[in-house]
Amino acid sequence: GMALRADNPFEVRRAVREIRKEGADIVKIFLDGENMTPQSLPSDVTFSLEEVMACGEEARARNVRVVTHSRCAEAVKMALKAGFHVIGHANYLDEEALDLMRKSPQPVYVGPAIAFDMGLYENGAPFGFDRAKVDRLGYGAEIEATKKAVRQMREAGVRVLPGGDYGFGWTPQGTWAKDLQYFVELFGYTPFDALLAATRDAGEMVGVGGGRVGTLEEGRLADLIVVA
Repeated sequence: GMALRADNPFEVRRAVREIRKEGADIVKIFLDGENMTPQSLPSDVTFSLEEVMACGEEARARNVRVVTHSRCAEAVKMALKAGFHVIGHANYLDEEALDLMRKSPQPVYVGPAIAFDMGLYENGAPFGFDRAKVDRLGYGAEIEATKKAVRQMREAGVRVLPGGDYGFGWTPQGTWAKDLQYFVELFGYTPFDALLAATRDAGEMVGVGGGRVGTLEEGRLADLIVVA
């Protein structure tokens, strides 16, 4: 499948090594759960801090970057304590998590992946997720929590990025630009700020070619599409 299971610090290290051996340069670790998986909810932290620290140490030794799935505040805090700076979701935050973001020695990048939640409302019915069920699972409350979290992260200087969790039935590939709309309608971004997040800030996070993407400047790499 798409995932490896690891149940102690040594297995975590082994998983990172195996992923690197296969040629990957990014490892994703799921530090908590999901509303639609009752055996592992967003409030359920899935690894110990010792295991997460082992992941960070091994990843740095192998020159592998780590991306996390961290919905709850505790999972966000674990990620930052382990030196991870690319965080998925961060829907539920507390003051300690925000303080760690502010004090991070490196820029912190968060992709709320709001399309996962919104897509369930807009397109989930054919896949067994009618609106009543989506509400029962808690995704409506999660959207509201995410709005608050994004405002707090922006105030803390965190780079909040569009994108993430496309490729499900309710978030089909090729519809990624919906995130720009969500950033404006849900998070209060101006269209210009949403575009900057998707280009300048995302380019900084990816760092392709030594940080040569994301802006139109001399010496940078760019493809242009000019529209009215």
